[in-house]
Amino acid sequence: MSANGTFIDGAERDAIMHHCPESRVFAPKGALGEGVGASILWEVIAAAEAIRSGHLPQSAQPLERDGGVAKVPPREQRPLQRAIVSGCGMNQQVAGLSLKAARLQTT
Repeated sequence: MSANGTFIDGAERDAIMHHCPESRVFAPKGALGEGVGASILWEVIAAAEAIRSGHLPQSAQPLERDGGVAKVPPREQRPLQRAIVSGCGMNQQVAGLSLKAARLQTT
């Protein structure tokens, strides 16, 4: 799950805790900076790369119900196969994208 790192994080946290409480969350804005209109593209690229490599940055961790972050040791992290990217624009337009690793068929 890729949170957008802005004021909408409270709503995103509630949605994450309701629909996928075991997911690990990462907000790439802190690492990549503000790209204004391109921010969501950077988040999609980060999510796609995480799926491709099968790993998230060490800072990607599950959320806790009290608002904190649970620490999961790297050896206990599962390979990443799906990602959700969410974004909220300056006029509160909201968009989401679900990414999933492709299964390659061998002949």
